[in-house]
Amino acid sequence: MYPSPLMQHVEHTCLDNGLIIGGEQRAGVQTVALHLAVPAGIATNDKDGESAVLAELIQRGAFGLSALEHQHALERLGIRKHVSCGKEFIFVSAVMLASKFDVAFPLIYSIINSPSLPEDDLDACKSLCLQGLDSLNDDPASLATIELNKLHNPSPFNRTGYGERSCIEGVTINGLKKVKAQRFLPGGSILALAGNFHFEDIVQTVSKEVADWTGQAKPMHTNESPERGYGFIQQQTSQVHIGIAADAPNITDEHALHEAIAITAFGGASSGRLFTQVRQERSLCYSVAARYSPAKDRSTVKIHAGTTPERAQETIDVCLEELYKLKNGITQDEFHRTTLRMKSRLVMSGESTSARANAVWSDFYTLGRGRTLQERIDQIDAVKLGDVNDWLRQRSFGLMSAVSIGPEQNTIDDALLNDA
Repeated sequence: MYPSPLMQHVEHTCLDNGLIIGGEQRAGVQTVALHLAVPAGIATNDKDGESAVLAELIQRGAFGLSALEHQHALERLGIRKHVSCGKEFIFVSAVMLASKFDVAFPLIYSIINSPSLPEDDLDACKSLCLQGLDSLNDDPASLATIELNKLHNPSPFNRTGYGERSCIEGVTINGLKKVKAQRFLPGGSILALAGNFHFEDIVQTVSKEVADWTGQAKPMHTNESPERGYGFIQQQTSQVHIGIAADAPNITDEHALHEAIAITAFGGASSGRLFTQVRQERSLCYSVAARYSPAKDRSTVKIHAGTTPERAQETIDVCLEELYKLKNGITQDEFHRTTLRMKSRLVMSGESTSARANAVWSDFYTLGRGRTLQERIDQIDAVKLGDVNDWLRQRSFGLMSAVSIGPEQNTIDDALLNDA
């Protein structure tokens, strides 16, 4: 029997203006966390950089207040706020005392609804975005991930939250106002909450505040084909960072959970076979891991490794070799350890209202409904080892992508990256 917090119910409603509200009530906490997402991410407009700059500029004053006044108003209520830019959404996240929600929500919502967008602060916001880009030169592991995404995904979904330098430099205030007008709309937006509240009260407060917010954001599509294959970035470093990506089941696929269990057993912990075979048995690298990232579309499995130039080629070869061996299945011991680890992580995430608000948002975006922790644990318990291995036997990794960053280019046969 699991603790009662896992049994919390997730409620939802869709307002007349199209805004989806999903909430998980948790009686044992004193906070409320919210995650407000508007469909204005880096992939949603023509210029790869406008959304990154806009995510900075909307924090420079709102609600008729200057940036400093707005921040002080949040701090007086004890609110922790964060704004970020993703591929498809700009997010405003916040944590507050449950008793302060009624007065806090208008301040949070104003960041999206009525930001000042001061032109005098535009250059400073552009400078911050450019500094973020420049920082990647000192973070080759992150750069490898970014280059892998560019290679593996179709445009514009191969963009990152950093944006492109030339686009950032050319951003104008009129361009940002246009993005806000076209993308900061309730239709396509999701407000997810978790914490100590009555859902009916939340809906009443939010409905009143967003009554004049109207519009439907256009859905994103692409007709582009991804490049795939092998990419190399030369850097005169004593390390080599390697990334490998393969397509994976989307979150609505019947095999999504089978994939999650298999990849977690493969490379999700130091007891996984990837860590064991590449690092422990052969001492090829100082770090290696694999992760399955289920999404609504374009889900992936990614392998990342950090090694030395002398061991880079063998590290790549062994990683691909072990990935293909995974199609032979996992053992009962691997299955047991992995499912127990996955359930433990779910239970521990339930201790954080922020983590739960983010999970509620993800569920409503990808599945169109919310799942309690108990439901997700029950789904894991329903999977059998034979289900996972049946899936792996028929699993094809398709046309994969690989990237290495280091002093010398490595050799990867195109056939090794094609499991069609």
